Amino acid sequence: MSRQRRRSRRQIKLPSVNITGKGLGLASIATLMGLASFAAAASNIGIPLSAFRWAAPFGYPEMKMIDKHDAAIMAKAPSVANAMKHVETRRALLVLAPLSSSLMRSIGLGLNAAGNKQAADRAMVAAGRLSRRDGLTQTWLANSALRKSQTTAGLKHFDIFLRTYKPSETAAVINQLVAVLSYPDARKELVRYVDPANPWYARFMGAAVARAPSSAHVAELLLGAKKVPDGEFLRGHYALLFERLIREKAYTQAIRLYPRLPGAKAEVLRTVAVTPETLSVGYNPAIWAFSDHSDQGGSPLESKNGGALEFYAIPDTIGVAGQKLIEFPNHAMPQTLYWSIAERTVNGGSSAQWKLRCLTSETETTVQTVNLLAAKTGTLMRLAVPAGCRLAVLEMHMTGGIGRDPARIVVDRLALAGATPAAAIARPAE
Repeated sequence: MSRQRRRSRRQIKLPSVNITGKGLGLASIATLMGLASFAAAASNIGIPLSAFRWAAPFGYPEMKMIDKHDAAIMAKAPSVANAMKHVETRRALLVLAPLSSSLMRSIGLGLNAAGNKQAADRAMVAAGRLSRRDGLTQTWLANSALRKSQTTAGLKHFDIFLRTYKPSETAAVINQLVAVLSYPDARKELVRYVDPANPWYARFMGAAVARAPSSAHVAELLLGAKKVPDGEFLRGHYALLFERLIREKAYTQAIRLYPRLPGAKAEVLRTVAVTPETLSVGYNPAIWAFSDHSDQGGSPLESKNGGALEFYAIPDTIGVAGQKLIEFPNHAMPQTLYWSIAERTVNGGSSAQWKLRCLTSETETTVQTVNLLAAKTGTLMRLAVPAGCRLAVLEMHMTGGIGRDPARIVVDRLALAGATPAAAIARPAE
């Protein structure tokens, strides 16, 4: 028999047992074991067990069923005599396959069912030494560590499990890790896995952004890391996370996290000027974001005064054509927004208005301009920022009116500066 043949994955058929060279695989019972293990972790770090939901076998569609005898031991409580009979049978088989991690694991299951917890743990440790590629063994070892309040060691075994099996086979455990992000102690333990070298981090982050109960908790996890990992898919996840933070009014976490995100620049948040950075370097809505609807939208262009923004709305439509998030300086000097109108196309009943929505004041104050399509072109215009406004969204609201062509406006000379507040053309929103 060649060396290569000896190493091939063979299936050994023995009486009452079906063993593969890879091991017995991970089945629905293993799924429950893994999630029970994390439930044990929860009890040790103060997380209520109600935070966990059991995953059905379909959560692991590509995993093979474990040996039927092991499944029976796991699914029901056998008598001590039957459990020890199971153990002795496996020990006899172990003579034929002394390096079988699955047999050693099976012995551990039997000893546990017989009530000999310490011996069961020793058998599982031995199984883990024989192979790191057995999911049920890893979840057992995690459970054992977590029962002893060894949370770091327990999560390390889950890490091995997640690194070993396919994404389709680990989705249920990923979702359970996401579910416990609500608890500060869990985030402290999970932060070590916010690592570019972690092969399951991107999957975890995608699930966290989509399904975590609160986006603020995902942000807190990232803020606890030394560095936020970068990657093509990760930037997409971070973009969705930042938008969700703003939508869920988690402004403190959003502002703290933004400068730490890959490709983001803190200064982009503090300006409205039309520059390459404010147009494309960062994440919506910290950079200029235009509506993706066909009815309204916008785009950058050049005017005689430099960078400009064109906004439009087709006839008989109303909506937000573009927007940008702005962080104002934390000092007493009043802030003022400046711009001028370079071009415009007017329809009957059309309009264009800046609306500034303050997000962090005691009440979400909104101020707005008059109809800019009725204002003079070329004149420097201004809008006073309400006192106490630290974070705001500047929106261009457009009404297409009645006509054949879209209503449009081109604004340039956009700037933000400290100045004496002036009523100018600003009035409180109705």
